[in-house]
Amino acid sequence: MSKILLVEDEDDTVRMYRDLLESEGYEVLVAGDGESALAILETARPDLILLDLLLPGMDGVEVARTLSKRDGDGRIPIVVVTCLTDFHDDWPEVRQLPAIRRVLYKPCRPKALLDGIHDVLKRPG
Repeated sequence: MSKILLVEDEDDTVRMYRDLLESEGYEVLVAGDGESALAILETARPDLILLDLLLPGMDGVEVARTLSKRDGDGRIPIVVVTCLTDFHDDWPEVRQLPAIRRVLYKPCRPKALLDGIHDVLKRPG
């Protein structure tokens, strides 16, 4: 099954998403901040990144920008999960990065999260 890097700093959300994803057969790697996510990506190659935007230190927007510079063609797809409903308006250049394939808004129902992930993973690059 696919490997997902979950980049999220809220412990309750991490537990909920990890339990949900593992129950669906996904292998889940977890990073609590942007720097940790980039460090994990130095040695691991997930099939998808589930990325919160509000993170301590390097935020999710900067993670997406950094990955875009490293991996310009968006080979690892990103599903953004955020409470920032103004994401499209405030960061249009980030929304256009090739790796960002979907934006979901918190609170995100489990079915919507899984449907979004399944859709992105089955879609060709």
